Amino acid sequence: MKKKIIALLTTLFVTGICSVPAFATSDSASTNAFNGKLTSNVWIQSLSDANGTGDFQVSAHYSGTDPYHAEWIKTSWSFYSIGGSVSWNGAGVSGSGSSTGSSWTNYNASDASFRGRVAGNGLCLYVGCNNTATMFARGKTYSTLAKV
Repeated sequence: MKKKIIALLTTLFVTGICSVPAFATSDSASTNAFNGKLTSNVWIQSLSDANGTGDFQVSAHYSGTDPYHAEWIKTSWSFYSIGGSVSWNGAGVSGSGSSTGSSWTNYNASDASFRGRVAGNGLCLYVGCNNTATMFARGKTYSTLAKV
């Protein structure tokens, strides 16, 4: 019993010392679209994990009811860095370079989102992300930008 308690306390101690708190930076921007709003969201982990990577998530959301959803809605993101370069991956796609990104589109929907991992390479001091939410419905296109 004493060995189990010591093992448990050791595990808790090591976990407490070695764990990195998850800090994040986020932004959200909206524009009026029909009787609702189109919102762009971007979230990126501020401090990298021990392996030099961090989580990111981008999304586009339409909140109207007439029409209830867009013919298509897209979230388009791009990373930028101060020093070094950027590489990212998620859901079977990836990219790398000094300014890189991609997009995700859903049809007959009110949401589009993507999440993955991003890393600053070389002498990278900062990694930022721009996310543009775009929707098309009833012959009109709406767009808004959020950035961190």
